[in-house]
Amino acid sequence: MGNLGLNYVHSRADFFRVLDESITETSQKITASPDWKILEVFMQQLMFMRATTSGGRKPTFEERKKVSIGTIAMREMESVSDIDWYNYKDKLSDLGYYFKLWQTDKGLQNMEQNGYSQSPNWHDLSDEPDTPELW
Repeated sequence: MGNLGLNYVHSRADFFRVLDESITETSQKITASPDWKILEVFMQQLMFMRATTSGGRKPTFEERKKVSIGTIAMREMESVSDIDWYNYKDKLSDLGYYFKLWQTDKGLQNMEQNGYSQSPNWHDLSDEPDTPELW
């Protein structure tokens, strides 16, 4: 884990693997807890991330700004003590953060090695991945 605080996503392959796992897990959680409506919001955002990245597509800057799954997960599950829910929250947070940054593997490695520990400011990010000003 680098300075970004990511536990599950350290590459593009990780992103897609964790995204698929999280979609499956969210579906199971919706079935088990149908009254917890925030899970539907998570599913909508996960499916949006899948749709905007499928087939090698790069999500646009505007699309990346629409996803707030990590922030919502951290707020809604702030006090979870169950390890499965805690890990689920962390996965959603990682997915949201990675999607927001949308770096190549090299760009993400540079950020992790050289540090970018503060929350990304939208004014610091451009529509192009691997923005040099980030490090």
